[in-house]
Formats: sequence, C-alpha cells, structure tokens
Amino acid sequence: MPGAGCTFPASTAYILQSKPTAVIAVDLGTGRRLVLAPIAGVDKLNGIAFDRSGRFGNRLLVTGPRGSSAVVLALDCRGRTKVVTTSAPRLEGGLAVAPPSFGVFGGDLIGVDEFSGKVIAIRAEGTSEVVASGLPAGSDLGPDSAAFLPPGFNSGGEAYLADYDVGSGAHPGNGVVLRLYASALASAGVAEGDLLVADEGGGGTYAIHCAAGGDCSKGRLIGQAAALSHVEGHLVLVANHPGPVPKPLPAGQVGSAGQSGPLFVLAYAVGIVIVAALYLLYRRQRAGR
Repeated sequence: MPGAGCTFPASTAYILQSKPTAVIAVDLGTGRRLVLAPIAGVDKLNGIAFDRSGRFGNRLLVTGPRGSSAVVLALDCRGRTKVVTTSAPRLEGGLAVAPPSFGVFGGDLIGVDEFSGKVIAIRAEGTSEVVASGLPAGSDLGPDSAAFLPPGFNSGGEAYLADYDVGSGAHPGNGVVLRLYASALASAGVAEGDLLVADEGGGGTYAIHCAAGGDCSKGRLIGQAAALSHVEGHLVLVANHPGPVPKPLPAGQVGSAGQSGPLFVLAYAVGIVIVAALYLLYRRQRAGR
C-alpha cells in the first residue's frame, strides 16, 4: 500500500471479532491470530470488504452500527484506521466495492439494508446514495448479501451463498452452501461487472446494472431458493479463468465529507474569537485616550 510500506498478504484472512470489537488477521498456514486493529465507536461489527478498485486507497473496509446509523472505517495493512463516515444509512451483511464500470457508483462501497429493502452506495468521501430500492424489506427478509460479477466470470464460474436452512418441527435446520452457475447468469443477460443481491429470507436473487450515464436497472433472477432458507453474509463469485483486472481508480479523500463540517465550524469559531479580541483591544485603546 502506498504510504504504508506493506501489503495485505494473500495467505492471510481477515475476520471480525465481536467482543471486544476488532479486526483479526489469521495466518492460513499456521493458524496464528493477530489483532490487526481494535475498533471503537460501534455497537458491533457486521461487514467487511477489500477495496480493489482504488477509491479508498486499497484499504480494508469494515462497518458497524452505532444507534440507527452505520459507521464505516478504512484500515491499511498496518491497522491504521481512517473514519469514512459515522452517519451512513443502516447496513448489514455482505459488502462489495463496485468495479470502475458500475456507472456513477464505480469504486463506491456497496451495502444493503434488509429493513428498508435498499441497496446503498458509500463514497470514499463519506457521502451516501441509494443505488436501488423496492427489494423485499423487513427483519430477516430483506437483502443481506451483495457481490459483483468479476472479469472472466461469464466464461465459466460459480456463485456461492451461505445459507442456514431453519428447518421446521422435528427436522432441525442445517448449514448449506447454495451454488449458481455462471452459465445461468449469462443466459439471463447478467453481464460481468453487474451487481448480484440476495435476500436474507429465502435467498431470492436480483441483478443490478448501472450504465455509464447514471441510470441503474434492477431485475429479479430467481425467487426464493428455498422457503425455509435463511441467508447470512457474503455472496462469493469465482471465475474459473479470471480476466484482466480493471485499471484502478484514483484514490479519493477518505472521510473528507465528514471532516469538512467540524473543520468549517472550528475555523468559523476561531475567526469570531480573533475578531472579538481585536474589538476589545480597540475599545481599551479608545478608553485609554
């Protein structure tokens, strides 16, 4: 990473720790666990994704709720943390950073809110915008997983989604992995670089395409995968023969939108203090004559 003098090793997995809240680095060869960074200021942690498009400086992004809002943080490979925003719309579940080709949202962090049925984009500067709405909404019902079709995917590959089949009565649920083949997505007209979103309640799956002009369209691919399915977390797409990685986008000013307000107020306050001091000095000089 530029400015950090290190990289995120390919042999390391990064996971969220609940108590105390932290991002943990796990060496996949030895199983050794290290704290990459403790995370404060959140009620819990509920989302993690790598920035491979560049807007966030190729950092590791994590999210967590604080009250009714979401906190978004960006970590470098030394665990140094930058606040992207503390006032994003509520997010939960699998996150993904949009490729450069995803219209005006290229390079943004994409998350979902199951309660409102909305897909949300968080920019590196800390502002947010709705990408799509009208998906099923409600606790344990709405969208919970998101991922983009990677380069080379439509030539062969699979999409994997973690599911806990809740079962019923005397038949307890079991953890399963749902799979969708690239050929099925290609035949449905889903293009590489498009976004897939899956519902928590049943695994219903949607494709979202955003054109360069800014218009986004949403289409339902499949209904509920199973009536009793309960999808949680990440949707992973693997290309059998990955295509060329798109040229990275220039890095943005991470968290600058959240910083501008306080800085402006501080500068304004300092200006008032200086003017008041000069006025008092002037009054004293006049009184001494």
